Order: sequence, then C-alpha cells, then structure tokens
Amino acid sequence: MEIKSFKYSIPQITYLVKKKLWAQVLFALFLGLVFGMILGPEFGIVEKDTAEIISDWLSIPANLFLKIIQMIIVPLIFASIVRGLTSSGSLEQLQKLGLGVSLYFVATTVIALIIGILLVTIIAPGNFIDSSLIRESFGIEDAEPIQSTEFSIHDIP
Repeated sequence: MEIKSFKYSIPQITYLVKKKLWAQVLFALFLGLVFGMILGPEFGIVEKDTAEIISDWLSIPANLFLKIIQMIIVPLIFASIVRGLTSSGSLEQLQKLGLGVSLYFVATTVIALIIGILLVTIIAPGNFIDSSLIRESFGIEDAEPIQSTEFSIHDIP
C-alpha cells in the first residue's frame, strides 16, 4: 500500500466532492469545524474579543439559513400532506383518509403533551439549579443595569 501526499488528488474523493451533494455538505461541515477551531480563542491565534466579534458576524448567515429553512419546511410539509390526500381521486376515500389523519394528528399531539407534562412535573428541571453558583461561575454581579448610548461593533449583528 502506497501512501500519497495531499499534493496529489485522490480520484475517489475528488469524484465525491464534485458529484455528490452529501459529500459536499460533509466536506463543508469539516472545513467549518476546522475554521472554527482555528479562529477560536483556545487555539491562541485570535484573541478572545476578536473571536467573539468574528463569531457574532459569522452567526448572521447561519441564523438566516436556519430561519429560511424553518420558513420553508412548514409549508412544504403541509403541501405534501394536502397533495397526498387529494391524489386519491375518490371523495369517499378522501373523507376517510382525512378523518383518520386528523384523529392521528390529534392523538399523537395529546400523547406528546402528556409525556412532556409528566416528565416536567416528575423531574422538575429548574429545581436543581442554584442561581448563586451560576452567578459565581460566570462572574455576574448583582448590579444596576447600565444604559450605554455609545455604538460599538457588537451592536450591529
């Protein structure tokens, strides 16, 4: 087995990156991870304040992307359900299927709500948090809020 340098392209990886969308996504995720680690304050290349500014600016496209996905997903799911229901062609079958889907939707929603409410009442997740320890660990003091009127680079995103 011969080990090649990164200077020479590997045909299988080149094919995946050029032809397959999932490989492009994984490659971009890997590059983003490496880029984030390099720009992080733990690596020592960038100072902590600069890293915060960079992360604030780089989070803008990420948040926009997530909001666009959320905006598209709900109408897409609704349209696919309506399309599936109307593709049967028969009005009687559509009524049966619509009633069944409606009952299924209501039943699964009720079950999810019951499970969520029971888990929250049993576990009571907020009771285990000591606010004084959180204030100490983050260095938060009980002080009056200061109203700043000056504009900084942190205010833009």
